[in-house]
Amino acid sequence: NHSHRDAFCVYHVSMVDMDFLSAPTERPASEDDSTERGREALLRALLDTAAELSSLQDVESVLQSIVRRTRHLLRSDMGYISLNDHASGETYIRQSDGVTTTKYRTLRMPIGYGILGRVATGVAPYQTTDYLRDESIPHLDSIDEIVAGEGVLTIMGVPLMIGGQVIGALMVAERTSRVFSPQEVDIVDSLGKHAAVALDNAERYTRALEDAELLSREHEQSQEELVSRTQLMD
Repeated sequence: NHSHRDAFCVYHVSMVDMDFLSAPTERPASEDDSTERGREALLRALLDTAAELSSLQDVESVLQSIVRRTRHLLRSDMGYISLNDHASGETYIRQSDGVTTTKYRTLRMPIGYGILGRVATGVAPYQTTDYLRDESIPHLDSIDEIVAGEGVLTIMGVPLMIGGQVIGALMVAERTSRVFSPQEVDIVDSLGKHAAVALDNAERYTRALEDAELLSREHEQSQEELVSRTQLMD
């Protein structure tokens, strides 16, 4: 139901994101005006994102919208989303925007390794300003080569959760050093929450279509069998 999903997304933006969008600041009047305009523009962008996500029913369209809008809002070099494959214990990049190398675009890594793998554990958002030199991160040589090939320094991401279960991670990355502020992390976290709901809805919609198609085929087969039996009786 589109109206229900639209209402949910707008409510979530209003109650969660307004905390930092409306936080008071002690600045000169001219700076306050500029800051207020920036917050209003950001809120509009978040509402637009929520509305777009709620209107999409195809899983790939949802994923593409998420990474494109996240990258745009953060003005990052790249954005990407990973989904967890719990059977293999890995997380893999499903959609990306701004990534130039095929190896990075199709990255698959063990959950718990690297920034992506660490965020995909679902513990908390995480960031680094110099990935290859960050000794606090569990590294894999094969992954480090891919990151170096893309020229990435800064990586930040938040886990995607549905019903308490981690399904993946929403990430942004830079080819220069950058420290993401708590407000920027909050933005990505909010987008991640919208993304998880929209992705879950899209997957449910896809499964419903598949079930309907299966029932339709079974009905057609039953009708054909009934006609065949009637003809034999005649």
